[in-house]
Amino acid sequence: MPPRLALALVAALLARGALAQGADAAMQNLLAGLTTGSEVRLYTPLANGMLQVTRFKPPVALPRPEAEAAVATARQHLRSLDIEVPNADQLARALVGGSIETRDGPQQLPGVLPLTGEPPLVTTDIVYATPLPLPAAPSAATGASGQSQ
Repeated sequence: MPPRLALALVAALLARGALAQGADAAMQNLLAGLTTGSEVRLYTPLANGMLQVTRFKPPVALPRPEAEAAVATARQHLRSLDIEVPNADQLARALVGGSIETRDGPQQLPGVLPLTGEPPLVTTDIVYATPLPLPAAPSAATGASGQSQ
């Protein structure tokens, strides 16, 4: 095997592993929030370099098997709408209920988590994935007029 091809293959496998680890970490975070009833934060990297951050608090804490079943059912609902890889907002709304945009227009999802009172609020923000660069400070050598002496 040519060295370049071998290197490209190794890089692809490492990237795939990193994505799988990231997805596994996200799933563990989601399940932890569902089992403890604490706020869940889901992240989706966007093609423009920004990050979609979605937050919600489950209405009740669920036992781990029920939390896993709820996630599986939510994903199944999304697949029925031809959404194979949901973003953070879509997955949250499939879990707690709400409207999502699809290629066929808005779709109302019933939610799969048990409700106790008002449905949870889902908040989604789009943020920069990395901090913005700070503007450069004026150079002391140029002085106030911008000319060096």
